[in-house]
Amino acid sequence: LMVFQGFRWRHLVEAGQKPGNPVFVALMLVGGAITNVIPGRPGDVARGIWLARISRIPVARSLTSVGVDRSMDVVTIFVLLLISLPFVAKPDWLVNLVIVTGVLTLAAAATLAAAWWYTNRSAGGLARKGLARTDRSWVRHQLSGIIRGLSVLSRPRDFGAALGLSAIGWGCAIFAGWLVASAVGIHLNAASIIFVIGVISLGSAIPSSPGMIGTYQWLAVTSMAVVGVGGADALAFSVLSQATWYIPVT
Repeated sequence: LMVFQGFRWRHLVEAGQKPGNPVFVALMLVGGAITNVIPGRPGDVARGIWLARISRIPVARSLTSVGVDRSMDVVTIFVLLLISLPFVAKPDWLVNLVIVTGVLTLAAAATLAAAWWYTNRSAGGLARKGLARTDRSWVRHQLSGIIRGLSVLSRPRDFGAALGLSAIGWGCAIFAGWLVASAVGIHLNAASIIFVIGVISLGSAIPSSPGMIGTYQWLAVTSMAVVGVGGADALAFSVLSQATWYIPVT
């Protein structure tokens, strides 16, 4: 998953001389390792700052690309969750999760659309495109970086590639989850494993304990109960599933 996320991130960055895919994958792994041992999600901030130094772009633009990158994860997972909903039970907490995620997804889409319009259609945005090189004001320089970082929609080819890589990456994550479930004797159909991975991933996007330890287990047990898996089996799945990405990344 993180390899494809690294490839995707490269398409979301606007820089004159972008490093190659291996650098983006390396930054994803290092950022993931930091998040695995420090509470919250400091790895995302760290990888954004390092990319700014490597690519020599404003920190604000680099961090904005990280935000767009994470937003694409939320959108992709939300779509997968919607696909699985007709085939699973719908407790109240799940309905609330879908509503909240849907609102966040619409807000993210509206933000990207507004940034694209401002950058490519408004007089102020068109003038601000050149501020990164010509303006000495730090505030205006960073503001320009944010606007340019959000203008990914002005590059349909890159945005389309990012969407495709996001789908492939999360497809790999779902397949890995199915393999782990099979390894501990849990047999789930496609809709059920998509649902379980979707709930776990959406919940894990919220900053929590280092490596989501504890949070990950609660999400796994809660989501698997919806598809009829007992608590002991679900806990076994959560431990092994978390180990498959926590250990190699860290």
